[in-house]
Order: sequence, then structure tokens, then C-alpha cells
Amino acid sequence: MVSWFTADLHVGHRNIIKYCHRPFDDVDAMNRTLVERWNEVVAADDTVWVLGDFALGKIRETLPIVAQLCGHKILVAGNHDRCWAGHGALADGWTERYLAAGFDQIVQGPTTIQLAGVSVLAGHFPYRGDSHDHDRFVEHRPPDTGEWLLHGHVHGRWAQRDHMINVGVDVAGFRPVPATKITDIIQAGPIEHRPSLIGWTRPVVPSGPARPWEIQSAPMTDLVAEVTACEDRRWEAMIAKDTEALAAMFAEEMSYTHSNASVDTKASYLKAIDDRVFDYRTADRTDTDVTVIGDTALVTGRAMIGVVARGTELSLDARYTVTWVRRNGSWEFLAWQSTPKPA
Repeated sequence: MVSWFTADLHVGHRNIIKYCHRPFDDVDAMNRTLVERWNEVVAADDTVWVLGDFALGKIRETLPIVAQLCGHKILVAGNHDRCWAGHGALADGWTERYLAAGFDQIVQGPTTIQLAGVSVLAGHFPYRGDSHDHDRFVEHRPPDTGEWLLHGHVHGRWAQRDHMINVGVDVAGFRPVPATKITDIIQAGPIEHRPSLIGWTRPVVPSGPARPWEIQSAPMTDLVAEVTACEDRRWEAMIAKDTEALAAMFAEEMSYTHSNASVDTKASYLKAIDDRVFDYRTADRTDTDVTVIGDTALVTGRAMIGVVARGTELSLDARYTVTWVRRNGSWEFLAWQSTPKPA
């Protein structure tokens, strides 16, 4: 049995596609993808912790979608869940309706769980930070005593900030996140900013029927995981302005084509970051896909990039293509090409 974590599905919420730049044409496509990607990885005997904000829209139509999802489902209620105790009398009767719809347990407020022998808090709200420009529901947030906290609520603002880990679908490829990925992050320790949880290695189940992701060849799965981990480290280093780490990742013949068609070499790009010509602040990635052919990997996706470029603060919404090459057993960043999405 595997434990998983997710949050902020917002099933049935049409406007979340616009608010969070989700890559779906309409709400039906979003709902369908959320169900498909959940069931691709979660088995009937797994446990999934949903850290708030499951369904919105026409609740009579959207809440029953929980019955289509595999696993033992525990909801830690968030501010958009009708059963959240923070709604006061308006929440009366809703716990029973959520249970009848298909949740196995409803939890109010943060709860303590054990992951690999470490006590971890799990709740909807982070210690601090928000999907809005100011912190809301402060009275419902747990005090920061230094414990690791799994949460939702912030959507694509971050995947990890210090000892807070956001398991929301907007930073996890619209899939639940396995406990093994969480423990890997905890063991690695706090960092200032991790933009995405995409690229985790799926846990191996010792017995039972094969699941779809176990049928893939192990070598290819490992290569995809390697490349996605390299991408995670690259984005982290860009935001941290860690040019030493970037220099180690970049191929000598690296070419970086910006969305305005200007091109940097390895040397000129590293100097531009050092000189704060490009000061990357945030990078929220979605719709990421990795294809490995031989010793070449192609990464495509969409990114909302917050950057101060030549003194001007910009928010870039772009599709991008990245090329990595493997040399002497190590992956090197070879090329970047981005195209801005039309306004």
C-alpha cells in the first residue's frame, strides 16, 4: 500500500483554469484529466490525503466525482470545502454529504502524521504565504514551531519553501505526490524555493497486480526521472542565482534563445545572471513532458516566469523546449527555446 498527497484540485471550478493558467480548454477537460492522472498512479488499496479544496462549481455535480477516484481518500478540509469547520453553521450537514459522496474520512484542521519516522503536519494552509497577495485565514493557520508542514492553498506559488511542502496539483503535474517524494525532500532539508514537484520517481510496490506505470521499462523510467530532476535543479539554481551550479550543468556549446529571439551563449548567460541583467524570481511550470531518445532528452512545457530583466519587472507566460544531452554518464543542458503565449 502506498500513501499519496494532493490538494487544490478545484474540480468543477471553471475560473481556476484562468487564475492558475491551467493547460485545459474547458472545465470538463480539466475534470477528466484530474481523474485520469489520479487513477494512473493510485491503486485501490492506497491511501490519498487530500489537503483541502476538492470541488467547487455546481457541488451536486462535482462532489460525486470523488467516487471515480481510486484509493482510501482522507480529506483535510480547506476553505473551499463546504464541510470546512471554518464556515461555522454553514458547514452543518456537509461532513455527512462528503462521506456519502466517497470520502472515507474528513479531518478538520492540521493533523500530525508519520513519514519515515518523522512527525509531519498535514493541513490545508501553510504557515505563511498565499495564492493571493496577502495572507488570508491567518487565524486558521498552525503556528510555525519548526515542524515540516504539508499543505495546499498556494496553488503554483511554490512547491517547497523552507520547511513547507505544497502538494497541490498545480505544482505536481495534476497528479498526487507519493510519500517517498515527500521523504526525499525532507531528508534533503529546507531550501528557499522549489518551484515544482514534477519528476518524482514512482515507488516500487513489492507485490500485487502491475499498475500502468510499472509496465514501463525500468531504464527509460529512470532516465526520465534523471532528466526531470536535472530540470528541477536548474530552475532552483536560476532563482537562487547560483551560477556555479548552473555552470556545472551547462554544456560548453549551450545556446539560450529568449522569448524575444535574442540568444545567449553559456558565458554570456552566466554573466547576465551574475550581473542581475536577468534576475529570476519565480517559475511556475505546468504541462511538462520529457522524451528520451538515446543520449538526448527533449523537455517541453509551459512556464509562468517572474523575472526582472534589465531593470524591468516582467511576468512571462511561455511554452518552452529544452534539450539535454548525456555525456560520460552525466546530463548537460544544451539548449533553451521559448515562445510567449499570445495575450
